[in-house]
Amino acid sequence: MQNCNKCLIIVLLVFTSFRLYSQKMTVLGYIIEDTDTIQGQVVDNKSNKNQSICLFMDQNGFAKKYKPDEIKAWGTFEGKHFRSVTVNENNISVQQFAQVLVKGFADLLVYHDKDGNERFFIRSNDNTYSEVTDPDSPKDSNKTKGRLIYLFKKSPELRVEISKSNFNRDNIIAFTSEYHLLNCPNEKCEIFIEKKRTPTMNFGIHAGVSFSSLRFATSEYQNLDNTYKTSFSPTAGLSGELSVPSLDERFGLRLELVFQTNSYVGDEVTFKMSTLRIPLYAVYHLGNMKNTLELYVGVYGGLNFNMSQTGVYIENPLHGLRITKEKLVEFPNKTLGFGISGGIGYLVPISKKQELILSMCYSKNWSNMLFRYYAEPIDHGSYGTWTETAINYDNSFLDFKVGLRF
Repeated sequence: MQNCNKCLIIVLLVFTSFRLYSQKMTVLGYIIEDTDTIQGQVVDNKSNKNQSICLFMDQNGFAKKYKPDEIKAWGTFEGKHFRSVTVNENNISVQQFAQVLVKGFADLLVYHDKDGNERFFIRSNDNTYSEVTDPDSPKDSNKTKGRLIYLFKKSPELRVEISKSNFNRDNIIAFTSEYHLLNCPNEKCEIFIEKKRTPTMNFGIHAGVSFSSLRFATSEYQNLDNTYKTSFSPTAGLSGELSVPSLDERFGLRLELVFQTNSYVGDEVTFKMSTLRIPLYAVYHLGNMKNTLELYVGVYGGLNFNMSQTGVYIENPLHGLRITKEKLVEFPNKTLGFGISGGIGYLVPISKKQELILSMCYSKNWSNMLFRYYAEPIDHGSYGTWTETAINYDNSFLDFKVGLRF
């Protein structure tokens, strides 16, 4: 298990590289060059990246980055669509991708500028784009309403409704869809609004096997620091994972309970103990395919209890004390330690709400045992005393688990 100490470093490096790679996972999509629509895969990034660049891979596997002045539009088949529009930034006209909110007689698009302001564009049926928001005063709702009233001048009733209403994103979407119905009552108006995704909690159970090791710090006063064989034992536990898709759809926080019982056999000493680990992980789900990977790292508290030993003795005690093997050690019945943990999992959906998980995890924790032993003063006859000493130790675990999440 000494080589397992390197496993955690490897897991952390893989975790970091996969996190960076996960930002470039692709989904099915398309680009529009002039009048040609080319299907393939696109990268769906954060909104600020989606507005400035489109990373597209065609069906032959050729990848290319497209700027807003190189293509007319791009999108995903999951409902995100972007068009190239001219945006005035600090009195400089630049091409950027704006996201489509409404598609109909007049298309409504939104662009987020560098200050975080929402700026709206209307594409009329003559295929020209007009910015509804005043680029010099993007927070001035009255100017935005005035421009919208002018663009919808063919519908007097709607213009009156706009002038009396408060301006916000929901209202401008509603006004644009109503404008479509007034002009094209027999044609469908498409609205592309991402549903607000609330935090969700998933629970799971898992079981598997664990290879664990025990190691004590070197000392000349006891016989604990010998080599212990790797312990093999079954493991079982529960988990609960909180996902916050509004922050990052691939991110989650997972709390687990992991239980096992181990026996560590050394040259002179044998330890038996039950262990309860309670890790808290940061989890990243990688990819958008049917079967996906996840990486997780975190910290945990470990409780060793029902502890027993045979063969432990103290020798050469300090402070002029002597001890015999017959007057041995009072052993602690439980100890608490803290550690770090990381692993990788493979998820296989088996229904809409259930997933089968195959995982491998490496953990390491540090703790100490407070021994009490009976020792006799060398120069004071047979009267003895109980003495305490703390002995540091660590555990390592390599787990292979199968779980069900629901």
